[in-house]
Amino acid sequence: LFFWTMAATTRFLVAGDTGGDLARLFARVGAVNAKHGPFAFLLCVGDFLGAADASAAALAPYLSGDAAVPLPTYVLASRPGEPDPALAAAGPGGELAPQLFYLGSAGVAELSGLQVAYLSGGGGGCSVDPAAVGELRAAAGGAGFGGVDVLLTCAWPRGFYLKLDPSSLPADLLPDKDLPEVGLEEVAELAVKLRPRYHFCGGEGAFWQRPPYRLDARSHACRMVGLSRVQEDKKQTWLKAFGMVPQAALGGAVPAQPEGTTDCPYPYAALTAGGGGGGGERRGERAAKRQREEWVKDGRGWIAEQCWFCTSSTQFESHLVTSVGDEAYLTIAKGPLVPHHSLLVPVAHKASSLDLSAAEAAEVRSYISAVRRCFAARGESVSVSVTRLLACGGRSHTHTHTRCTRLARQPTRGTLP
Repeated sequence: LFFWTMAATTRFLVAGDTGGDLARLFARVGAVNAKHGPFAFLLCVGDFLGAADASAAALAPYLSGDAAVPLPTYVLASRPGEPDPALAAAGPGGELAPQLFYLGSAGVAELSGLQVAYLSGGGGGCSVDPAAVGELRAAAGGAGFGGVDVLLTCAWPRGFYLKLDPSSLPADLLPDKDLPEVGLEEVAELAVKLRPRYHFCGGEGAFWQRPPYRLDARSHACRMVGLSRVQEDKKQTWLKAFGMVPQAALGGAVPAQPEGTTDCPYPYAALTAGGGGGGGERRGERAAKRQREEWVKDGRGWIAEQCWFCTSSTQFESHLVTSVGDEAYLTIAKGPLVPHHSLLVPVAHKASSLDLSAAEAAEVRSYISAVRRCFAARGESVSVSVTRLLACGGRSHTHTHTRCTRLARQPTRGTLP
């Protein structure tokens, strides 16, 4: 405790989706910095510039000098597939205006001693760039990687509410949305692999701070914080102040997990090497079903309750999983036709092979090749069935998968090999 007190604390501000309302954002930030600062920098998650055709007008006062950015500010692109002209012109790490910087599509930056990972994209219901996700996966897999201090994303992580008592969820938390469908799987995965101490996200127009969660008993806790949109309504929290001692300054010491820390809500913690306490079902343990009444009466939330193949589902049999990739996993069939009968399943809930992304389809093909090589080494072969749909509790509850059925060396006539 004494060591952490003596180490320098980095104080900073975080804001939600600005939507081009830079005047309101920087007026509030300037006032907070003058009264409670100084703060080292401002981080903005979600949509910063708003509509592409209005971004030039929003930036003009700060480029001309008629207005000033009160402290170094770092922003993301919520729709990297449709780059804003100003962001495209600035480029990754470039300056949009004095003291206003675009971080880029993905990466890890050091800001005042803090390791800050960031991922653009995912705002407004759009996807994220697979190459950007791959860049962060590679960073997390590097030698000596011990996690980051902060993770910034434009979307919430899929499954953020899991591992919590349903009665603890606020009744007004995204009331118009089905929680199992909020957020992105890629963001949930990176929230595990990057091991952040704080995860700030935007895109949902709501403020909510999740109780801290742990990846394992020995790791630091992570706090996920969703920020609301910049707006006049003072009841909406869109600007927050934080203070952290950089992980590098802790000398290897791990802050104690606070009271109320939960297991990790994301399944990747249980399915990746070194993980623990993640979502899904542990060996010999079946997670309790959620009983949130408004979901039951509307028949919503079916993925988390009924789909056998979604890793965040209470029905998921994690002990059958034999290999987990970036986009798909290989599992032993629950009711095998023959020994070593396996299923190839995309991690994301997809109803048909036609819905698979290019990266998902490529990884499924790679898995099929690997399974065939495995059995060929034993002098056996594998029959790969046509990718099919399986209705899990209803016509719409489909999660596509591909069957890999072992064929014995010398099938006996009239019997199933």
